[in-house]
Amino acid sequence: AYKYNIHRVRRQVVLIQRIVILILVLLVLGGPYSIFIILEALSIKRAPSYSHRIGFMFISIACASSIITIIYFTRSIRKMIIEFLSIKKKSLQRNELQRLNSIQNMELTPKRMPMSTTDDTCIGIIFSLIFIFIILYNRSLRTIPNILTLNSTAAILIMSSDTLSIGIYVLYRDIKRRELQMEIEMKSLFLCHVRGYIAHMSFGALVYSYVIQACYRLVGTIFYHQFSYNNLKIYMYAICAQWIFSILQLLPIILGNNQIYIKHEYLCQFAIENSKGICYTNFTNYMIPVIIIMIIYYKITRSVGEKENNGTYRYNIHRTRRQVVLTQRILILIAILFVLGGPYTVFIILEALSIAS
Repeated sequence: AYKYNIHRVRRQVVLIQRIVILILVLLVLGGPYSIFIILEALSIKRAPSYSHRIGFMFISIACASSIITIIYFTRSIRKMIIEFLSIKKKSLQRNELQRLNSIQNMELTPKRMPMSTTDDTCIGIIFSLIFIFIILYNRSLRTIPNILTLNSTAAILIMSSDTLSIGIYVLYRDIKRRELQMEIEMKSLFLCHVRGYIAHMSFGALVYSYVIQACYRLVGTIFYHQFSYNNLKIYMYAICAQWIFSILQLLPIILGNNQIYIKHEYLCQFAIENSKGICYTNFTNYMIPVIIIMIIYYKITRSVGEKENNGTYRYNIHRTRRQVVLTQRILILIAILFVLGGPYTVFIILEALSIAS
């Protein structure tokens, strides 16, 4: 009976589609001509001619046939929609039951963290610590570009350390799988939420640090004559604002009871079913800063093109070209992020939206 209803609904859908196509063909073929005839008849004050009468007759026949067709098929369309929704609801319920049964019956095989991920994370932590130690130890290196690079390195250090912590947690839960399979420790679950929050926060801080570097290049290219913009305190305030914004922007997700935990994977990340959390974090941590950096780079290249047309600013052109080279290096980093994270972000958002719908 279930298969019969499905085929019956599909036949009705095909029938309605063909009727709608016929109505659209009539409207496309006769609509413009009918509108032209009506406007011409309204613009002429004398009695309508023979062609005008034929046009009015065609319009009346088309309108009458459309109204009769709509009235005739209203009940069948309504019945078809109700029947289709009921069958769709039953199908979703059946799929949900099958998914729950598969989750209950499946045997979780222990997973191991890839060694390449561990090695890359440890290398990132070591080099970040070396760079931070060099900048903090040597006072002569505390220039604005180095401080901005130090800011990005600090974000990389936090993100790498948190990634290593998440990997160790996944490995521990896999080893203790049999002992902890039927119970979840609230303390470890809370720490997993904290790790996931720090991971998303540090990634957002990293990308927004690139925004601050691009703004520094923009100031050095366009507003180089205003020395107040080249003050280190301004960029220190910008770095503090960047970290505060990175910390606060994820609070709506945390306060909205969105768990940063994938239960059967023991992974401190958003589950694919959490479409709101995935879309929000990808939009705030990825799309907005990348768009801002693209706009800043476009503004810099446009300013360079305008100054090259003026031969009196040769020194400024040389300075501007150096800033463009530095900005291109930042753009290479953003392009790497875009190439590596763009397809994954689009896939995750579409998958989350499809699951939510």
